[in-house]
Amino acid sequence: SGGTMRDYLLQQVEKSGNLPPFPDILAQMQRLLQDEKSNLDEILYLIHLDPALSGNILNLTNNVFHGATQVEIKSLPMAINQLGVFRIKNLVFSLELTKLFKDVKMLDCYAFWKHSLSVGLVSQSLSHITETNADIKEWAYLAGLMHDVGIMVFAYLIPDEYNRFLEHIRESDRPIEELEKDLLGIDHQELGAIFIQKWWHTNIHITNSVRYHHFPFKGTDEERRCAQIVNVANGICNTFGYT
Repeated sequence: SGGTMRDYLLQQVEKSGNLPPFPDILAQMQRLLQDEKSNLDEILYLIHLDPALSGNILNLTNNVFHGATQVEIKSLPMAINQLGVFRIKNLVFSLELTKLFKDVKMLDCYAFWKHSLSVGLVSQSLSHITETNADIKEWAYLAGLMHDVGIMVFAYLIPDEYNRFLEHIRESDRPIEELEKDLLGIDHQELGAIFIQKWWHTNIHITNSVRYHHFPFKGTDEERRCAQIVNVANGICNTFGYT
């Protein structure tokens, strides 16, 4: 029943062994960005330790600025110069988190992360158009990127049940989060927020924006505004087929 399944899921989320660990590089990056004394060199050094990540960042930066600058971006310092530290942080998060759940037995992982990245980018754009609050601009991308992580957590912890659930609800017109709550005792926003808060040590305001992205009228004023941005971004991405 929903009640016992809820208890089971919450117990499993408490045990790190049953979920992919938060990538070390992200934990270190969070620490560096929170420490006033840290400098760019330390962030560069951290990214340099992972050659695949460095290569991906350079590729993506060149794609983003393709044609905008005539100069090819050949080094990480150049990339950070072009993108700024927070954009680089968001890129590192995107690249690392998309690798995390690659063993999940359901979902087209590629489609899931494509949607998540789209919602992150649209959230970021909307926050720059609608917000003067610097905090919200900083949270919007990661809140959008992580908004559906609870779906991955379901798929990771109860793959067979969640696949059956998805089959079962295919014909339903009701929102997925209502059906999750009815049949599994918890919805993906709550499960995702609990998981993120416990293991990803990310900013509590980002966690709450994930928690409320289907009910964007809860939380502090800033969290509400961030959740509303993610909610609108999600709607835009669903409407235009970035799902």
